[in-house]
Amino acid sequence: MTQKSAGPGPDLSRLLLTPEAAARLDAHGGTDAGVLLPMYGWPDRPGLVFTERRSDLRRHAGEISFPGGRQEKPDEDLRSTAPSTSPPRRDS
Repeated sequence: MTQKSAGPGPDLSRLLLTPEAAARLDAHGGTDAGVLLPMYGWPDRPGLVFTERRSDLRRHAGEISFPGGRQEKPDEDLRSTAPSTSPPRRDS
């Protein structure tokens, strides 16, 4: 599978795993999960969007993390675990 750059600037696809290659990795842990790495400002001022986990959670409360989550149903596509995230607002 060939991945193409989504916009101007350097093509990062050569640094990324394809979904098939990622699925073949031998990773520890028993829960499949997926995260979204929302980038903005590319290529002039690149940045990533993070979320702060709710403070009332039993595990990892208040931690800074990438948007995403665990797979709820075994047949669910992991890409569906990443929530819809609005891009940061630009100062005009």
